[in-house]
Amino acid sequence: MVELSDVQHICRRLRSLKRIREPFEDVWTELSSTILGYRGVFNDDNGKTRERKIDTTIVNNTSSIASTVLASGLMGGVSSPSKPWVNFVVSSIDMMESTDIRIWLEKVEKIVSMVMSKSNIYNSIHTLYSELGVFGTGALGIFEDYDNVIRTECYTAGTYYIDINHNGIVDTFYREFTMTGSDIVNKFGKDSLPVGFMGDDTIDKHQIKFKIIHSIEPNRSNKMDSNLSKDKKFTSTYIYYESAGSYGDDNNQMKNGKVLMKSGYDEFPIMVARWDVIPGDVYGGMCPGIRSLGDTKMLQSIEDLVYTGIEKQVNPALVTGPSTGNIPPDGVQAGDIIEVDNLSEAGARSVYDVRIDVSHAVANIEKIEYRIKTAFYENLFLQMLSSDRREMTASEVDVRSNEALITLGPVLTRLHNELLDPLTDRVFNVIARAKLLPEAPEELAGHELQVEYVSTLAKAQKADVSQTIERTAAFIAGLSEAFPNARHKFDELQAIDEFSKAESVPPKIIRSNEIAAQLIQQEQKQMQEQQQQQMMLEAAKVAPGVMKAGAESSQMEGDE
Repeated sequence: MVELSDVQHICRRLRSLKRIREPFEDVWTELSSTILGYRGVFNDDNGKTRERKIDTTIVNNTSSIASTVLASGLMGGVSSPSKPWVNFVVSSIDMMESTDIRIWLEKVEKIVSMVMSKSNIYNSIHTLYSELGVFGTGALGIFEDYDNVIRTECYTAGTYYIDINHNGIVDTFYREFTMTGSDIVNKFGKDSLPVGFMGDDTIDKHQIKFKIIHSIEPNRSNKMDSNLSKDKKFTSTYIYYESAGSYGDDNNQMKNGKVLMKSGYDEFPIMVARWDVIPGDVYGGMCPGIRSLGDTKMLQSIEDLVYTGIEKQVNPALVTGPSTGNIPPDGVQAGDIIEVDNLSEAGARSVYDVRIDVSHAVANIEKIEYRIKTAFYENLFLQMLSSDRREMTASEVDVRSNEALITLGPVLTRLHNELLDPLTDRVFNVIARAKLLPEAPEELAGHELQVEYVSTLAKAQKADVSQTIERTAAFIAGLSEAFPNARHKFDELQAIDEFSKAESVPPKIIRSNEIAAQLIQQEQKQMQEQQQQQMMLEAAKVAPGVMKAGAESSQMEGDE
């Protein structure tokens, strides 16, 4: 079997990816025009010079605002840039009790947090959340950068194609866009363009466009023992066409296509989050935007009709009698005097008898708005963002956290698996390759680090652990008053470790079990020494009396 060239493979692969995405494009176009008028590109020309037309036909912006609240709520509750949301841990419980290991892990967390904060990753994550809530799928690329260690790029719907592997994990990412001749030369070198192109002075290099395809996918010829970038686990290939024609003719593709650059990545650099999928699905579905699309379209239609009806009442089309010819075309103004021949035929009347019950229409609009806000979880996130925990009781906090978990639990789990896990791994690996991590303790050799999330919503998922520990400790403390032996059933040192993990307590303030045991022994030894000293002091106080009594007794015996 003859192996396809890179150009042939990419062209054929792109055609199949287009067929996979095609069923979603009509819905995405409607979502873009009714909710996010500035997101989504659905045309062939996806280059940097494309005209981005912002849709200004949205009459009611309830859905747009709700999608903004959803994105901000996910940002603040899942991956806030203002507070820690990820911890690194080791699977071994014994190793996690080592103070040196926990301090090293804390240093790594600070380095990762600093690298993220200095890059544009949080801007891209917020954009991804917005795309995810409206279109059901969001894509984010993380690439190595000389100045800031990492740089990111978030892709809008319609500009990329994806596919999944046999495990349902996205591992293929294609983009199709255009670049001018001068841009191609700046990025890929002057030898990238057709022979004679750069020497032809009759051609405007800044205007002539070439169609570019960028593919990132598993390497078809992965060589584990090779250090070349093109032989890594995932390949990154840029190809172009001399003409922006169709892809129907394989021979034409082979003749006009050319590889501009081929490199690779150690891990898949694209994080693709999907709101809800079933086995076999490539793109996400049943997100808030899709779920509320019917209500959003109805809301725009009803609002437009209501305003049209009000306009017909306030400024209606008129019919006039034969004796009202003196009425000016722009209507009667206050203080005008109109002369008519016949008062019975004078005046102007509306063409339509329009009578809008505004209060009833507004009530219907409010019902639709409420359904849209509910679909986007607006009320839930606004409560979380605006609540002052200092004024809330513990039960109120529990209730609101449980509401978030019940409604967003599956979404949070998918976000962790598809976005935050690979994102954290990618950032960590880039930092490690840049040799910015401190030297790890020898005990960690051969052990893999794991990620543990400590965001607001992640903590809410683990809140039951700390609450259970508190309730158990209170129960045993009360029980021990009547049954003293009950206290031996409770391991207070382990309880502190488990509680601190659940609450993400800084490791430096929790001592290891070894140090705690040493301090307990020292304390017990000091108590024993104090008891011995007290006994000696009491004995010393009693000794003179005993000696006196003994002497008197001996004297009495001698007298006898």
